[in-house]
Formats: sequence, C-alpha cells, structure tokens
Amino acid sequence: MQNENTDWVSRIRWAVMVGLAVYLLALLGIFLQREAQYISSLWPANAVAMALLLGRSRRDWPLGLLAVLAGNVFLNLTIGSNAWSVAGYAAVNLFEVAVGTVLVARFIGQPVTFSNLQQTACFILCAGLVVPAITAFGGAALGSQIYGAEYWQAWRTWWVADSISVMIFAPLVLTARAGVGKLLAEPRRGLEALGLAGATLLVTVATFTSNVFPLVYLTFPFLVAAGMRFGIFGVGVNAAVAAMTAIWLTISGSGLVASDFASAILEVQVFLGVTVLAALAVAAVIQENRATIGKLAASEGRFRELVEHASDAIFVHDLDGNFVDINYQACESLGYSREDLLSMKVDEVEVNSAPAGAGGIWRQLEEGGAVTVDGSHRRKDGSTFPVEVRVGPLTYGARPMIVAMARDVTARKTAEIQLHEAKEAAEDASRTKSIFLANTSHELRTPLNAVIGYSELLEEVTRANGHDEYAADLSRIKSAGYHLLDIITGILDLSKVEAGKMEVDLVPLNLPDLLAGVGAAVEPLARRNGNNLTIKCDPSIGEISSDPVKLRQILLNLLSNAAKFTRDGEIALKATYEFSGEEKWTKLEVSDTGIGIADEKFDKLFEAFTQGDSSTTRRFGGTGLGLAISRRYCELLNGKIEVESRPGQGSVFTVRLPAHAVGAARVARAISDRIEPVRFNSTG
Repeated sequence: MQNENTDWVSRIRWAVMVGLAVYLLALLGIFLQREAQYISSLWPANAVAMALLLGRSRRDWPLGLLAVLAGNVFLNLTIGSNAWSVAGYAAVNLFEVAVGTVLVARFIGQPVTFSNLQQTACFILCAGLVVPAITAFGGAALGSQIYGAEYWQAWRTWWVADSISVMIFAPLVLTARAGVGKLLAEPRRGLEALGLAGATLLVTVATFTSNVFPLVYLTFPFLVAAGMRFGIFGVGVNAAVAAMTAIWLTISGSGLVASDFASAILEVQVFLGVTVLAALAVAAVIQENRATIGKLAASEGRFRELVEHASDAIFVHDLDGNFVDINYQACESLGYSREDLLSMKVDEVEVNSAPAGAGGIWRQLEEGGAVTVDGSHRRKDGSTFPVEVRVGPLTYGARPMIVAMARDVTARKTAEIQLHEAKEAAEDASRTKSIFLANTSHELRTPLNAVIGYSELLEEVTRANGHDEYAADLSRIKSAGYHLLDIITGILDLSKVEAGKMEVDLVPLNLPDLLAGVGAAVEPLARRNGNNLTIKCDPSIGEISSDPVKLRQILLNLLSNAAKFTRDGEIALKATYEFSGEEKWTKLEVSDTGIGIADEKFDKLFEAFTQGDSSTTRRFGGTGLGLAISRRYCELLNGKIEVESRPGQGSVFTVRLPAHAVGAARVARAISDRIEPVRFNSTG
C-alpha cells in the first residue's frame, strides 16, 4: 500500500512538472510574439510536452495531458484572454500534443532514440510536419475570428512556428538524459560542448547583425559539427541557442530586416527550419553509421575471438604465399611465434606446396569454390605431421586472399593404418581359414566315404546272415556318416564360395522339370511330418538360364527346412515371373505353416551354424548351414533371398533370380569379389 502511495505521489509530481513546463515555455513563446497578438514565432511548449509524455509509460499520459491542458488554461488566464480564447487555444494545443504523441508512439515506438535516419525522418514527418499542419487550421481560425488576422497567413505562421519548435526542442528533451550523462562522465567533452554552444551563439549574433542575408547560413556548419560530436542532443542544444538568438535579434529590431517585419520573421523561420532539418538528418546518419560501425567492431571482435579459440589452425595468405593473419592454434601446432609466422611463406610450412603456387590455387578456387586437401606441415623443430586442410577464397582488406583451416589428423591417419593392417590380417586369416577348411573337409571326406561304404556292406552281410540285431547298429553308423558327410560338404561349399573358387555353370534348364524333381525328393520328408506339399509353376515359365545344381540345392534346403519345422500343415513351392522396371526376374516362393521366426532372429538367420532359436536345434536338429549356403548360392547367381515370417503362423522364403543370366565366368568372378566372409557361430 505504501509503495502504491509513493508511486502516485511520484506521478503527480511529474504531472505538475509537465504543467509548469508548459506554462513557462508558453510564456516564453508569448514573449517572442511580436508579429501580432495571436501567434508566436516560436512555440516550444507543445514540443517539450510531447517529449515529456514520450519519455513516460502510457499509463501516465492521461495525467500528463491533463497537466498540458491546465498549463495552457493558466497561460491564457495570465495574459488576460477571454473565455473563448482560453478554451479554444487550450483545446488546439492539447490536440497537437496528444495526437503527436500517439502517432510517434504508434509508428516509432518507445523510447524514441533517433538512432537511425528512418526513425528521425518518421518523427519529423509525424510530429514536426503533419500534426502542426493540422492543428494550424484550428489556430488560424481562432486568430482570424478573435483578432481579425488573415487566415492563411495565420495558418502559415502557426505551422512554421510549431514545426520548428518540435524539430528543435523535442529531440533535445528526449536525448537530454543520455547526453548530459555522457558530458558529466567526461568533463573534457562537457567543456567542448559548452565551447561549441558559445561559438554558435557568437556566430549567430555576428551573422544576424550584419544585415548581409547569405551570412546567416554560417550557423549551419556549427550545428553539423555539434551533430558529429554529440549526436542529436548536440544538434538540439545548438539549434535552440541559434533559434532563440536569431528570433530575439529579429523581433528586437537588431538583426535581419526585410521589406516588412512579417517577412523578416518568415525568413528567420525558414532559415531555422532548413538548417535544423538538415542538421538532424546529418546527425541521424552519423549516429546510424557509428552504431553500424560499433556492431561491426563487436561482430569482428566476436569473430576474432572465435577464430583465436578455434581447434583448427587458421592461416590467411596472399596470392604470393605470404601469411597475413594466423590464429593461436596455428602458432601452437607449428611451434612458431605469431611474429615469426607472419614473416614466413606457405612453402616454409606446407611440405607439399602446390607447383602452381598460391595464384594457381586461387584460380582453382574461383572456378570450384572451397576444397579439402590432404597435406603435411613442418614444425619449427623440423618434424612433420599430416593435416587435412580446407582451402577457400577470401577478400581481406579489399585484396584477394586464401584462407586455409588445417586440422592435425595424426591420430586419424594412425587409426587408418592400424585399421588397414587389421583388415589385411583379417583377410589373410579368412583366406587361411578357408584353405584350411577346404583341405580338411576334403581330407575328411575320403575316410568318411570308406566308413559309410563299409557300414552299408556290413549291414547287407549281417542281414543276409540273419544277424538283424547288429544290422540296426550298422544302420545308425551309416546314417551318422551321411549326416557328417552333409556337414562336411556344406563346410566345403561355404569355404569355396568365400575363397572365390566356387564355379557357376549357367545353362538353359527347364524350370518345371527341375521343380518336379525337387518336389519328388522332398515329398517323403514332408509326408513323414504329416504335411501336404504343393508345387505350382506359372505356365508362361519354361526354360530359364541358371546353374541347375545350385538352384536345386537352394530349393532343397528351403523345402527341407519347411518340412522339418512344420507338423500336419501346408508346404508350397510357387514359381512366377516378376518385373522390376525393365528387368525380368524368376520369383520362387517357399511357404509353410510351421513354427515361424521371430523378427529379432532375422539378422542371424542366414549365418552359418545358426538357427532362429537354440531350442530348435535341440528339438528339430540340424546344423544351420542350409540357409547360409542358400544365400551364398543366390548371390553367386546374381539374385537374392528374403524372408517373411510370424511366430506360430509360418514363413515365406522368396528367391529372386535373373530370368536371363549373364555369362558364368563373369558372374562367378563378380560375386566372389563382393561376398562377405562367412561367420561361424558356435551357438548353432
């Protein structure tokens, strides 16, 4: 509550100050009134009132306008005006202050700082020209009715007097706090401002008492100088000094005298208007340029700070290779001081300098913009280190320059070398492994064939001699031998593919016949688990070009898996043609209604010795080689294999092969170059 009371007291004090200022400045205007008893040649009251309102919050405007009205009423009562004069002139002046304040706040905003030419021009147009021109109609009407003045002469005198006053006194008041604060903070500048105002006074007195009209414009340079040194505030102070002096000398009869007194006042007013308007424009431009220069300097400072703290070494050099600027990191990376580097050339730092020199680099940059190159820098101690350099064109001090941002890539190059060495070691190990597996598998097949052969022979002999109890054991040995032989054969095939030694024999083959043969081979396995096997082939498919052995193996692997993982369900093999753009593909789909595969198992599905779930190995058996071999064969045939599946709903394996394959040697060589090494998992 106490704060609110204090606030109201402060606002009322401000309103009283506004009213008193209007009253006193209006008395000054009346004192300067010599042309007739109705309009002054200079009227600072409205200009100051407008500035005081613009310097406050909008909630204080009603109090301020009330104070303006009170000041005008008291003025007219003081000079003995009748009731109509009191009401009329108070209303017209109140209208001018209110409308001018609202327009400036609407189009410029608050606070009004005159920080650029656009804001200054808008203020002059709204408050200094348009509003006084409008209110002059009311003032001229009052003058013509009450004092019998000529209407348009009264309108002109009112408009010019109020316009000049707004352009002089409103900017002065609006910038007074900041301007006086700067002068008090710098006493020397305060003395300079005082001296400049005194010089303006002396020049105005000298020119207006000389009776030589052109000399009055000698005042203009002093107003411009004030604007250059002290901004809008300086123009306002010196313009007020010049205006008050010139008008006082004119109305006192000591100054400029034209053919009649009214013409003399008009000439002084025109002089003041043109001079002040030009000085305000010059000051606004100078202030705007200073603000721009300040922003550029601040921006340059921030940019320089960023450059100095950059992690990359930054060099700027001319087209002759001479360094003209560098940052802190450049000195740190090379071991030189800033002074040393600025006295050096590019070829003293860059080991592999361009043969064409910096000029040649500039021509390349002009054609293609910035480029990134690998280089090598030489330190002060003679050691070198690899760098990655981003080079670009730059205009530096109106001269063509080259900027180079160098990054030490020693760690990256070391890592690349280590990675390359590791890759070569891995490839050597993979080749060694493949050779080992191929040789070992081959060596294992020979004795294993003997084991299988002798077990078959012994089984036949044992059954022939009536020893059936031994025949069952021999049959198990034979089955285990065949199973082991399948594993060894699969490993051998994978090793050949990985080693790039697997041959592809592309020949014309009848697809329906091949599918029928595959179906016949898988039928017993499917029937064993109670499954129904269906083979469908599009009638338009006849002969295709492929490797019959590998295609048959792919389909046998897929159908065998479907039969193994499906119980009392449906298994289907369907062949159709598929078009992708201008390419024609043979599409083979193997579908089942078995246990399905979870989405998270797809990534490992085609890895060697891996199945979708370890539990399936225990439940259904298998090595996990079938799908791995099928994928490798599809790639060798320049095709691909995909899978779609849902747990409990079955799976669909889709093989796509070119309907018209290219030459066998070309396919084998191209595919073996891009096949990834087989990953053998122990979890299968």
